[in-house]
Amino acid sequence: GLVVFESLDIDNFKRILTPIELSCAAVGFTNKINTFMDHLWNGFYTSFTRLSRFPSLVPLNQTIVISWTGTIPVKTQYNLQGATNRDWVILRQRYARPESIQVTVNGAIIKPVKLVQGQEHDLTKDGPKCGANKFFFQEQTIEFVVTSDPNCIVRLEQVNSVQVSLRMDTTVEQFFEKKGDVEFIDKITAVLGVPPDRVRIVSIRKGSVIVDFVIDAAKNENPNITTTEVKTALKTQVDNLIKTVENGTLSFTAPVLSLTYQLVVAPQPKNTTEETKTNETKVQEEEKVEAPVEVKVVPRQPVTTNTGTTTDSSTTKTPTTTQDTSTTKTTTETKTDKTPTTDPTTTTKPPVTDTTTTKTNENESSNPPATPPLKNPPTISTQSPNNKPINSEGVPWLVIGIVIVVSIVVLGLIVLLISYIMAGASKSNKEAAAIRSDLDDRYNSSHSRIAIELK
Repeated sequence: GLVVFESLDIDNFKRILTPIELSCAAVGFTNKINTFMDHLWNGFYTSFTRLSRFPSLVPLNQTIVISWTGTIPVKTQYNLQGATNRDWVILRQRYARPESIQVTVNGAIIKPVKLVQGQEHDLTKDGPKCGANKFFFQEQTIEFVVTSDPNCIVRLEQVNSVQVSLRMDTTVEQFFEKKGDVEFIDKITAVLGVPPDRVRIVSIRKGSVIVDFVIDAAKNENPNITTTEVKTALKTQVDNLIKTVENGTLSFTAPVLSLTYQLVVAPQPKNTTEETKTNETKVQEEEKVEAPVEVKVVPRQPVTTNTGTTTDSSTTKTPTTTQDTSTTKTTTETKTDKTPTTDPTTTTKPPVTDTTTTKTNENESSNPPATPPLKNPPTISTQSPNNKPINSEGVPWLVIGIVIVVSIVVLGLIVLLISYIMAGASKSNKEAAAIRSDLDDRYNSSHSRIAIELK
């Protein structure tokens, strides 16, 4: 069959994406294709205007790997021609940076197959379906089906989104027994107030259970929107998600242990004929890939303070928010001079809070607070972890003393060595002078004796 794919970006007549290699290891197929020839001439010279459309013969009913030389366009389109009914190909391609890929067929969004670790996921097992896809955002790779149906035109688009990995304290088997995958989408969409087509579960992995999902940003038709504005909107969405998990508004079939997210902003295609160096620098700075951020969610559990009282720690995250800090501090203050209670809500009643706060302030000068503040300014400690004195740089005085003693001993040895060398040299000079004097005396005596004999 003939696979035809092309770029739908604004620069599809200017960018060079070739050579592009299509390969299939199962049948030993490889094909390298180039760009079309120029469409226009400027006098005697070509205009370098080439449509980014690429046809290639491929084996049918196989998985074809597409390897791009240039960066994959933001929007691409694929279809299969010259094949009979029920024929298909699975196209696989890897993106150079983390992306969220949205697959559509005739304007309808096709959600990816949920990948469950340890299970096989054949896209054509129940018959090839146009646009069926698998997305591995850990490997930044997508696989999708293109059938021989003339109406099967598959479009891939890189979209702005938040990639989230949510870890829960359960097993994969228990997660599916409680229909966790079904209620997961329902709860996410209900709490965040987003339509279901903007939330996609990508994979479900072990350890304990890690649900990888994507929350797409809302469509924005403003062409002048900046990358910074997009990131700000995505960050707000993430903060809302974290807040609902922490305060218990968003709860699943099992406790949430941690949450890792990454903001993914699709590159902005641009017309290269209108670019300036200033704009290029600005775009490169804005399109830097955000690093993944991990937020640890601590379950509610009783905490015993230094005074023996018991408090209920609220769900916190890393980094700790101001709201969590103030809540913990208030709970500690209201229970400093009171007997422990089992109902944490009693500490928030106005009469109890006022009385306890007054008692705490009266005893503040004589009794230190039960727990230190959560955030202290950096101070220089004068004690080491082993309660040994240390200097202002945090090094124990004993270590400094040992270093000084060793330095003095080494210096003394060096001085002795130099003295010994100089003494040896002086002795050698004296011996040489004595030998020279003896030789002179012998020479003079022998010379005198020869002179007398000659006379």
